[in-house]
Amino acid sequence: MMNKKGEGSSMMRLVMGFVLLAVIAVSLLFIWGKVTTGSWQFWNPFVGGETNVQARVLFCNQACNAGLEVDYCRLSNDELIFGKDDPRNGKHSCKDLESYSVGLKSVPCPNFNCAVKGITCEALNEKDCSDSENNCEIKWVGKLTVERYQAEAENNLETRDFKSVEIRTGDVTDDADKTKNFISPADNVIRYCVQLVPMGEVPVEEVPVEGITD
Repeated sequence: MMNKKGEGSSMMRLVMGFVLLAVIAVSLLFIWGKVTTGSWQFWNPFVGGETNVQARVLFCNQACNAGLEVDYCRLSNDELIFGKDDPRNGKHSCKDLESYSVGLKSVPCPNFNCAVKGITCEALNEKDCSDSENNCEIKWVGKLTVERYQAEAENNLETRDFKSVEIRTGDVTDDADKTKNFISPADNVIRYCVQLVPMGEVPVEEVPVEGITD
């Protein structure tokens, strides 16, 4: 009887071991899939927030080695997080990351030049704000001015000029436009491509004039 009980316990432990190994294998496959697609976010204590940039760099290296030019040159599906409140946060192609190579374990891919005409900040304005109903403007604005606009909007100041300020730098895919204004501006003034929605004019009520009839 003791032998049968011992055999049953051994068999149970063996089954549980197989189940545990299966769970670990599935978890590793899930994590690897997230890493290789660049959508897994890691905690980085040095930047004070979550960052998924290095995972995207891994994806870019694989795309380069496999000759996948379309994947290398297209914008990331998810927003890339360089760090808390980092102005570089946004959607970027692997080609964009070549400009941010400092501190990243990646090298530029010499096989692709991604010679597709990118979107400038001005083009974003024509695309998203040309309709008068949108009542917005997208343009390059100096960093300090943007921060002032944001503070005024967040504090809901009555004297503010804009009711919303949205940074759109991550949507600019024209390398020349971004380099000129954001990455390495010639005058050392970093600018953000921002979408500004003005407060608008307060409608003036018509006051009837006495003594005048229709």
